[in-house]
Amino acid sequence: MRPRARPEAATDAVKFVALEPAAVVPARLPDDSRGPQPDQFVCRDPRLAGSVIPAIGDYGAPCGVTLPVRLTSVSGIAFDTPATLDCPTARRVAHWLTGVAEPLARKHLGSRIVEVDVMGSYSCRTRNNRPGGRISEHAVGRAIDVGGFRLADGRRISVKEDWGQKSEGKFLKAVHRQSCGLFMTVLGPDADRYHHDHFHLDTARRRGNAYCR
Repeated sequence: MRPRARPEAATDAVKFVALEPAAVVPARLPDDSRGPQPDQFVCRDPRLAGSVIPAIGDYGAPCGVTLPVRLTSVSGIAFDTPATLDCPTARRVAHWLTGVAEPLARKHLGSRIVEVDVMGSYSCRTRNNRPGGRISEHAVGRAIDVGGFRLADGRRISVKEDWGQKSEGKFLKAVHRQSCGLFMTVLGPDADRYHHDHFHLDTARRRGNAYCR
């Protein structure tokens, strides 16, 4: 009896087609014997929960995201408002929450983060909404604005209210400092009046060092 031909291994390109908005089909139930497969995760990252959404393109403006996702949580940490981002930025947010913000919350505040206050993600606009200004990283899905956190013990940490205040302020300062380099731009209350109440974090595509204020 002739041996059966071995099936060809799936390439990354074939696996990734499930993330193409035009190719989204009803999800198959995962095979319980193997567990969820990489192409069944948002952005192929098991830490991310949410959904793939259709490509975004605002006609007449240099805005849009080819492969956008709408995140609702990262590693069980909920977003109070879903964040619309591209996949590289979504994965960077996951690194930031699990590797920076969460450990610092435990260190400085003795509690874990259960929710993030998302003040902004994708938006077709200029920087700081200035007429005639340069296009914002928000307009291409590469930025998220974070206003604070809710902890497992019930406390709410606000960038606006707690910046510079005791242990909460130390936590926020540490998060701001350690976000630099992980993100290409990190702006907070000391940057300017536009960021008095939130952190702006983006993955801008540019050469050189990160810009952090």
